[in-house]
Amino acid sequence: MSASVSTSTTISSPTTLKILMLHGFTQSSSLFNAKTRALHKALTKAFPPTHYTLSLTYPCAPHKLPLADIPDFNPGGPRHPHPRSARRLWMVETERPY
Repeated sequence: MSASVSTSTTISSPTTLKILMLHGFTQSSSLFNAKTRALHKALTKAFPPTHYTLSLTYPCAPHKLPLADIPDFNPGGPRHPHPRSARRLWMVETERPY
């Protein structure tokens, strides 16, 4: 008579790491995403996919930035390197009526 051994292994699903990536002044989400690819790669190495799932979210700021508001903008100078859709900004309301 043979004895049977039963082992149960619980496979847990990877933990999701959610990171909110907010771009800076005169940037866009797509431009910031391109600039932070090395960071994403480093995070993937630091948190292996067998244990973690990375979720980097790149929202685009809701306000369009006029060309005149860009630091060092020269209207008669060379064309701005980024298209109008790429120039966005976040705004903070300093005074809130209650």
